[in-house]
Amino acid sequence: MSLDFEIILEEKVENDSTKLISEIADVILSSFHKYPINIEYKGVKYFDNFNITHNLGKMAKEAGIYKVLWHPNENGYFTAGSIVDILQNGYDDLLERPEYYKQFNSSNGWGMYRNMVPFVKSVLDACKKYPNASIETST
Repeated sequence: MSLDFEIILEEKVENDSTKLISEIADVILSSFHKYPINIEYKGVKYFDNFNITHNLGKMAKEAGIYKVLWHPNENGYFTAGSIVDILQNGYDDLLERPEYYKQFNSSNGWGMYRNMVPFVKSVLDACKKYPNASIETST
């Protein structure tokens, strides 16, 4: 099983040029982005999906970021900006104490510190870029 963390930003299309630029950006971003990305201006939304294994839940709890990543809405977090500080603190701690967090690596290899750090960084960067976006998860 895995966690899907989604950032959704609704925007209005101003003109055909904006639509074309957005479609080009979608192709470029999806070529280089580590996680699935989809930018839609036809349906007036930007959508970014970050996926990670549930085997990293214990590590996320220890870093203080489980509630905002796995169950943000249930814990009162509905916008990307509302979780930036918590994610930043957790990310910083992950970087400062790698050996501590590596003890929570999954024994089956599905859920490793080396996967958690870039996942948290990607979500954090997206939340900073789109602080007013709504956030959702499916577990």
